[in-house]
Amino acid sequence: VYMEGADTWAFDSDTNLHDMFGLSTIADGSADLAEISGIEGTFTEGLSFSYNGGNSYVDRLDVNGGFAILKNSEPEYFTAIAYENPSFNYKTIGASHELGGLQGDGFNTYIDGILDFFSNGDNVSPPEECMLGDINGDGALDITDVVRQINIVLNIGDSPTDEELCSADINADGVINVLDIISVVNLILDA
Repeated sequence: VYMEGADTWAFDSDTNLHDMFGLSTIADGSADLAEISGIEGTFTEGLSFSYNGGNSYVDRLDVNGGFAILKNSEPEYFTAIAYENPSFNYKTIGASHELGGLQGDGFNTYIDGILDFFSNGDNVSPPEECMLGDINGDGALDITDVVRQINIVLNIGDSPTDEELCSADINADGVINVLDIISVVNLILDA
């Protein structure tokens, strides 16, 4: 869930939503939102925006379980907090600036980062690519791939590498099982 709004967080009294977004508020803010920058170590690192939203009088946010992803430069305060709740398996981003008010070359990169966060965590690097079915990585689909995949399913032999796990999960459901083995056999027969 992405929730934004200049007065969503501090103007009104605090609600249970604050905890669900991993943030708290510092102040109601003033008309000083102008230059916004990304936070080092997050998917916004290196991004900077000028702000041209309908309201520059936005709430000042603080981290309360989440992590900051954008901040105003002067005076310095956070304008967006990302949060992942592992107990209830959800992710949120709470922002006090308007998304449409961000101006800069990195806007599409920021949107891609938000989408990656919601689908893959705070994934900074792209997902690993692999050749489906070629579990042993020799460039050919054959019986040796089926044997290795069976060994992975039965937990026999060496622990699988990340590349083997990627190649063995044919249906991309996060589990390597007999359905994946059948899929590899079908790939070999169709080749």
